Amino acid sequence: MRKFRMIHATEIQSAEVMKAPILHYGYKWSLKHGTIHNVSGEKGIRFNLHNNKKIFISSQKHTGFQHAVDQMLESRKHK
Repeated sequence: MRKFRMIHATEIQSAEVMKAPILHYGYKWSLKHGTIHNVSGEKGIRFNLHNNKKIFISSQKHTGFQHAVDQMLESRKHK
């Protein structure tokens, strides 16, 4: 059984759109890219966390996903 984890906005140092590092679908781990959740699409968002961990999540609608993440990170700055 898989564990689920919520990433809080305070944990995120930065987020960037990038090409999927591995084209196979599923859950993977890479020394260079950290945890990879590749479910669909050729691109996704890599979250760089404050604890130096990296998490990549692929998405067919990566621009909308990036916009939502940017809004969340921007609202965090104003609090």
